[in-house]
Formats: sequence, C-alpha cells, structure tokens
Amino acid sequence: MSSGINLIPEDIKYARMRQAKTVSLALLAVSIVAGVGIYYFSFVQLINYKETKLADANAKITALRPVEEKLNYLTELQTGLSAKTKMIDQLTPKFQWTDVLTELESLTPGGISISSLAISDGGSVQIQGTTKDFREVAKYLISLSETEFFGEPELRFVGPTFNITCTFKSGKPAPTPAPEEVSPDDDEISAGGE
Repeated sequence: MSSGINLIPEDIKYARMRQAKTVSLALLAVSIVAGVGIYYFSFVQLINYKETKLADANAKITALRPVEEKLNYLTELQTGLSAKTKMIDQLTPKFQWTDVLTELESLTPGGISISSLAISDGGSVQIQGTTKDFREVAKYLISLSETEFFGEPELRFVGPTFNITCTFKSGKPAPTPAPEEVSPDDDEISAGGE
C-alpha cells in the first residue's frame, strides 16, 4: 500500500509544481492564442466571403441601372401617353347613332318621306323614300354630300319613289345649314318643267 509520505525534497517539489504550473499556463496561453487565431482567421474568411458577395451584388445592380433607367423612361412615357389619351378622349365626342339619325332627319326636306334606311357592313347606305317634287330629292342629295356622316350620294331612281345610295362615314355632324328659300323663278321653272 502506499503511504502518503513524499520523499522528494521540498525545493525540488516546489520547482516541479512551479514547472507544472508554468507548463499548464503556457499550454493554456497557447490554446487561447490558437483559439483566437482560428477565430480571427474564420472571421477574416467570413468578411472576405461577405465582401465578395457584396461586390457581386453591386456589380449586378450596376448592370441593371440602364434597365432601371429605361423602365423609368418608359413609365414616364406611359404616364404621359395615358394623360394625352385621356385628354383626347375627353375632347373627342363619342359616336352616337342617335346623332346620325338626328342629322339624317335634319337634312331631309319637308317634301320627302323616308320609308327605308339600311346601312351595310361595308359602309354603304341605302335610303328609300317618296316625294312629290323631284327638286326636293336634288336638295336632299346636296345636303347628304355636305354632311360628315354621309358621302358620295348617288341617285338610283326618281319618280314618286326614289332610291339613294351613299357611303357612311362615322364622324361629327356638320352644322345644319339654314334652309334655302325658293325664289319665284324656281317655281316658274318647276311649273314649266312639269
């Protein structure tokens, strides 16, 4: 069995203990320095990695700047065009069939009665009606040629019934001209011609 007696002289014993403490402290110091060094190296690597990623992101942002500028320019153009389109829409009157029919009614002289109106897909307009005076049909043809809704009127048949063909143009109606007064000379011509 071992007894607790130490035969090593005291000064050697303390020297060894100091040496063991010194070695332990040295090992601890080396471990701390190595740990700090590894941590520092890892930290530097992480910083380098983050800086590389940041540089890549900045390069991509720089590459996208012209695209962003073009997009901003196109957005400004779109905004301007939208405003202009809205203004044009506000200034341009909307086309209404009631306007066409009102115009047609205002152009029709009193001595003419419209019996049929047909507008084809191709833009051809057929107007059929009756009259007692062919001069009214002539006035009607002139009125139709002066409006912005109808153009190129052509008389197909004259008699008590008539047939007029013309082209349809969508547009704004022209102001209604004042009715022409018939002079006494016109009455004599029609009386002599009948």
